[in-house]
Amino acid sequence: MTQKFAFKAELLLILVTIFAALGWVFSKESLAGMPPLFFIAMRFLIGGGALLLIGKKYFHGVQWREVFPVILIGAVMAMAMLFWIMGLKQSSNLGVGAFIACLGVVFVPFIGRLLFGDRPTLSIWLSLPIAVL
Repeated sequence: MTQKFAFKAELLLILVTIFAALGWVFSKESLAGMPPLFFIAMRFLIGGGALLLIGKKYFHGVQWREVFPVILIGAVMAMAMLFWIMGLKQSSNLGVGAFIACLGVVFVPFIGRLLFGDRPTLSIWLSLPIAVL
């Protein structure tokens, strides 16, 4: 039974990897036909609209103080996506864009500390120089 579950998990991992790769290819191809900021705006509008339609019932009674952190997180995500898309637009191949996207993980502790007051653990600070190298 465990071996069957492991095979299914590996198959799902391969499928998710293929979908992610297709997302990169589609993003690169769509940037050939539209400006980067328009591309980002469309992704956020379509994604936000889909979430609004699906989760409409969960938004009743939400207070502004609960919405503001979500908007701040969305702004950080938009900036990260802006750097990714601009790097993808300027690069000649997808490998460069993948490197830029992976490098974004290094900035997470700094952005979390600066904008959200999050205190990363010592192990994160010690692993950052290794990640940069």
